[in-house]
Amino acid sequence: MKCHPAAAQNSPQGAAAIDTGPVYGPRLEGFDYPWPVALYRLHSQRQDLEMAYMDVKPKHPNGRVVVL
Repeated sequence: MKCHPAAAQNSPQGAAAIDTGPVYGPRLEGFDYPWPVALYRLHSQRQDLEMAYMDVKPKHPNGRVVVL
């Protein structure tokens, strides 16, 4: 007996068979970044914080900096 695809999504067996794509964590782990990601850790306002960033070096530096 075959079931409707929407019904298969609600069943444990059907959910395992459906490819939902990549799984990303809270820091977008699993995303294929084009450059290495570095972490900057700091303590501010009684909290430990982290900032993830990519430091992309230009092929021809012009002395200017852009932060996005």
